[in-house]
Amino acid sequence: GDRAHLQRWDIGRSLGCLGQWSQHFDLILMDPPYGSNLVMPTLGHLRTSGAMAQNARLVIEHARNEAIDGAPAGLKLYDQRYHAKTMVSFLVNEI
Repeated sequence: GDRAHLQRWDIGRSLGCLGQWSQHFDLILMDPPYGSNLVMPTLGHLRTSGAMAQNARLVIEHARNEAIDGAPAGLKLYDQRYHAKTMVSFLVNEI
């Protein structure tokens, strides 16, 4: 409990909820609703929030047809795995 935190928030608006934490996140797990087209906006919000540690890992479960094209600067897509309609994408924060 002292090393993890679950945050519920409307990621379509922003990720302003992350400003309350003094430490940067090393691992971020995301599972936006399928078909919502929120993957790319969320990645953009994460970049501008300043909440990610350098070399932070992101694991995103999303619909296979919601491609991660042109991840925001500093985020590198290094692997993707899929099963049926589900895609799991792995990114690293290089900044």
